[in-house]
Amino acid sequence: MVNYGNQIIGISHYWVPEYGYDDLENNYLNFLKTKLFVICCSAGYGDTDINNEYEYLWSPKDVMNDYLTYKDKYSESPYDDIVPPIHLELVIGKCYCYNERMFMRKNVPFYHFLAKCKKYYSQKLANYKNPQTIMGRMITGRPQIYRLGRFTI
Repeated sequence: MVNYGNQIIGISHYWVPEYGYDDLENNYLNFLKTKLFVICCSAGYGDTDINNEYEYLWSPKDVMNDYLTYKDKYSESPYDDIVPPIHLELVIGKCYCYNERMFMRKNVPFYHFLAKCKKYYSQKLANYKNPQTIMGRMITGRPQIYRLGRFTI
């Protein structure tokens, strides 16, 4: 297994047995189904090994453009009984190779941070849109203090 250290952005989805496997991998099929199979990913910054070994890696901008182009195209397949539809994900994480296949591990702390930020700002926006807060601003002419946890804005 080759492991690459830098964080990269990539388009991936969960591996399916229709992609092919060896007879030796029959015991690992359920395990492989839980892994994110990489369709394309950006080159690691400063990684000469990854750039030499995989010449089809693109810049992060190219990966984003491809994701926006193809995310809806492959979500519905006319051949659902033969090949299941592909639900593409844009993932930030680390790549590794197993048996000449490239897989990706999500950067879980980064996604946890994003979820916390989304929750914080949605609560903040909900407070500003609250009719009681709007009336208080109209009456007093000054913004109300927003308190969320231990932070005051």
